[in-house]
Amino acid sequence: LRLRLMFEAIPCRFVVGQVDIQTPINRDMAWNMLGDGLAEARERLNRKQGENVYRFSLLQSHTNEGLYAQQQLLDAFGSVLSETETGWSDKQLETIRLWFSFGGDADRIAEERNVTKRSVYYTLETAGWETYRERRDALQTFLAKCINP
Repeated sequence: LRLRLMFEAIPCRFVVGQVDIQTPINRDMAWNMLGDGLAEARERLNRKQGENVYRFSLLQSHTNEGLYAQQQLLDAFGSVLSETETGWSDKQLETIRLWFSFGGDADRIAEERNVTKRSVYYTLETAGWETYRERRDALQTFLAKCINP
């Protein structure tokens, strides 16, 4: 979702985490819902310090040292992803967008951008694309296990 919004030049911040919603889900006025974790998630989203667009909120993170350590690790991981994303040039971001659009077909990307296939790979390399993907995938795997044990 973050990358899709970046491709459209839509600024965003996220809070990913756990909540225990205790009121009916209201898709029109989500701010009126109540439940464990929602207040902390809202607070984390409203923090504007730093460039980190990824925020994480785990239930009971203030009372359980293990969860608090996970929270800190997730926040640091989000900062790394944010730093990588904000460092991408327009050309790098466009190449990444095309990578998704064309299913990683470097030949089609090269044709679309009117460059060589090597240029496509070089652009992805200078963007740190493979490392970014590894980190993003690791984060997704961890969150899936953390939130749905």
